[in-house]
Amino acid sequence: MRVVGYLLAFCLWLEFSGCGLDDSAQTSCRCTDETNLADFPDCVPGSRPTPGSPFSTQVADCPSGQLLVLAEPSRPEFVLENLRTVFEARPQTRNVNQYMDQLAEDFKFIPDASDVMLYPEVYDARNDTLWNHERERRFARVILDPFVIQTVRFRRWYQSSLDERLISPEGLRQSYVFPYEVDFTSVPDESGQVEEFTIEGRAEISCITPTLQNPVWTVQEWVDVRDSESANRSWGEIRAEFLR
Repeated sequence: MRVVGYLLAFCLWLEFSGCGLDDSAQTSCRCTDETNLADFPDCVPGSRPTPGSPFSTQVADCPSGQLLVLAEPSRPEFVLENLRTVFEARPQTRNVNQYMDQLAEDFKFIPDASDVMLYPEVYDARNDTLWNHERERRFARVILDPFVIQTVRFRRWYQSSLDERLISPEGLRQSYVFPYEVDFTSVPDESGQVEEFTIEGRAEISCITPTLQNPVWTVQEWVDVRDSESANRSWGEIRAEFLR
């Protein structure tokens, strides 16, 4: 599959460029009026190449560092919508820190059992926590990187009128069960080709707040269930592929 080759090539690129997984890493990108030169001292000056030029996709614009306008996490539904907003934002405005702000410090992602078997080198079933907060940050730095993914479109996400919501007796934990379907498009390669793929399944996302007075909700647990009848991949599968 081309996408596997793309991911392997990207992993090699990360290894030699030092960009993507390390918070201190620098990268070469095209300077813009909004580029923070302290973060990107080696940015490439010059105007954007003519569309269709063989050089048009080799150097992307540097991330602007601008913050997205997200909803205050006063309700768990707003947190779910914030996750969607970060993913669907324009490539240069996706913000890893804003994404991680939606997650609790003890966040854990629980993949489908079939994905655990498919990627035993990533999901070590001997550990109580297969995927923790730090792993999620490493994944987010890759999947939200403007040099990797060009567009993200959520075809299906939580809908209050259709989907299930479970509230704990004390009201400090709310769980949402809903189907998801998300389309991804990679950045063009050197020949101008892009990779498109879709993930599909069911999400069970639990949000918590320390208090109901002035609540601040975050995602504590994200359980992924594959759609066994679909040929599309899952959240668990792309987490494993983009982390390796």
